[in-house]
Amino acid sequence: MSVPGVMQKELATSLADCGVVVRTQARNFWWGLRVSPQPQRSVLYAVYAWMRLGDDIVDEAKSREQARRDFDAFAAASERAFAGDAQAEGCWPAFAWAVAEAGVPHAWLRDMLKGLAWDLDHEPFVSDEQLARYCYFVGGTVGLVCTHTWGLRAGMSRDVALEKADARGRSFQMINIARDIATDATASSPRGYVPEAMLARAGLSREALLAWREPVACERLVRELIAKADMYHAASVGLEAMIDPRFTPVLAAMTRVYQGVLDVLRAEPARAVVGPRARVANWRKAMIGLRAVTQQWGVR
Repeated sequence: MSVPGVMQKELATSLADCGVVVRTQARNFWWGLRVSPQPQRSVLYAVYAWMRLGDDIVDEAKSREQARRDFDAFAAASERAFAGDAQAEGCWPAFAWAVAEAGVPHAWLRDMLKGLAWDLDHEPFVSDEQLARYCYFVGGTVGLVCTHTWGLRAGMSRDVALEKADARGRSFQMINIARDIATDATASSPRGYVPEAMLARAGLSREALLAWREPVACERLVRELIAKADMYHAASVGLEAMIDPRFTPVLAAMTRVYQGVLDVLRAEPARAVVGPRARVANWRKAMIGLRAVTQQWGVR
């Protein structure tokens, strides 16, 4: 593996750093990705670390003006990395290598950048269509990149597989949005992903939802988000049977973790806003990871 202008030692360090980012910041993905064969594991670690860097730029800047300057620099550096011209620091050597190694279509990565830009200039969503488009930019694209990187079984339709991959990624993102209604609204850069149209259908204001003032209406809204996640998941059924069998346990593990979060919200919709954040216990994630490992042994 190599990147023009980057020494092997720098690339190895960058790849290792990306692994640390995934292990510490992407707990739901890590339990599946960690059992992936190489080089696909390192490819996806690098893409995640790149996305995380962009997300942190958007979330952690002291002002919108600073965020815009830093994001523009990030987007420009990304374009250089697409062309194989990487900075010799941070995630950049690994990211440039990953894009070239897996032949990731640049259009999908640019769509990921569009999702980050939406967060940078965020205004509360108005329509369901905005929500669906956002879920593609930051979720569907992840499904596309993963499936492209993993590859397909012989005889599988690439177009059908990518449609299912987009849907699986959107399902994961919809679960994130349902889980983090309160977290997103109270972040340093507040976000309102629940669209005004959905609030109107529930007869709620955004403030009433965040205060959980009308529990019946609030629960109805959370269940509508759950239904959207279920709709996307249903559209993705069969993806496991289409990808390279070495990666079926990887996708299954990630899906079980996300479905576990959704199960918590089904049982306790209020946890989208009040009470402890919906999550899957670490011991259960460990069991999911162990199951993925044993399944991996079966396909080697």
